[in-house]
Amino acid sequence: MLYLADLDRLDALAMRVGALADAFEARDVRFPERVSTWLIDVEQELSALRLGEASSVAAWRSSIAAAARGVVPSDVAMRGRASRSRTTRVLARAVMQRTAELLDAIAQPDRTRAREAEAVARQVAAILKSRACPSAPQFPDPNDLHRAMPGLRADEQVGHAIVHIEGLVGSRDAIALLLRVVAEEFAETPSVQANRT
Repeated sequence: MLYLADLDRLDALAMRVGALADAFEARDVRFPERVSTWLIDVEQELSALRLGEASSVAAWRSSIAAAARGVVPSDVAMRGRASRSRTTRVLARAVMQRTAELLDAIAQPDRTRAREAEAVARQVAAILKSRACPSAPQFPDPNDLHRAMPGLRADEQVGHAIVHIEGLVGSRDAIALLLRVVAEEFAETPSVQANRT
């Protein structure tokens, strides 16, 4: 199971695909180099997460380097004149697409759990807001929320939901998620703040 911060980093890597695709469409001569640089970042992140898929990314990256030297993988089909640079560009694009699909496949199960946990956390925040929970103003401090968790777990209205969130994303991410959602829920609108001054 990936932590929420891990999902954020994988999503940030996946977001870079759009700029790479734009570089391919613009026929940027540095496109294969840019893809290789991105693949190094993906490989390092997957290695840091101790995921075996890092080796696939490394192999795909090396196939781009080999194509630049004139060694064309057997699974690359080219029509027309297959120059070295054209082959490298086409292979880099295929590797980019495969890697983007891999990142999505790795993150999807945990992303689904995170979305469900966030939905439950929003319900908890709404209940706390409706009760005008006295500890709510302290929630932006992670230590206070951490100290409030045993009481929230024992609460008749939100206890089961808190345990459910922890089961979905783990206790560390449950605190981070609740902290963010409760802070959003209890944030004052600018018009209310302006009326106080």
